Order: sequence, then C-alpha cells, then structure tokens
Amino acid sequence: NPETFWTTTGMFPQEFIIFFHKHVKIERLVIQSYFVRTLKIEKSTSKEPVDFGQWIEKDLVHTEGQLQNEEIV
Repeated sequence: NPETFWTTTGMFPQEFIIFFHKHVKIERLVIQSYFVRTLKIEKSTSKEPVDFGQWIEKDLVHTEGQLQNEEIV
C-alpha cells in the first residue's frame, strides 16, 4: 500500500516524522524491515515537532536478508 510503505537508500540513521491532527492512542505498531539493527521510536505531545522523548528502543534480530517482523503493543 503506497500510503503505508516507506523505502530508503539504506544510509543510516534514518528519520521521519508522523503527525496526527489530534492525540491518538497507539495500541499496536507493526514494523517490517530488512537489515535493521536497532529501532528507536520517540514521541512528542507538542503541537509542533519538538520535545521528543524516547518511547521504544529495541535491538532487532539479524535475519540474514529475510524480512524482519516486529510488533510493538
């Protein structure tokens, strides 16, 4: 789905910001990736993209070129 897919050149670190127009409760997050060592997710409750704090930091299992599936609940 082009609305939920993001591809990169593979350089790192990689960063992007997802913005919601109102506060939302994230109950489940699924990350599918290749060759990711560490996943860090930060969050902010500010109306501007500032004052981020760490939410998740997770070392992913190396899967030798296979798809990594991580579900965060």
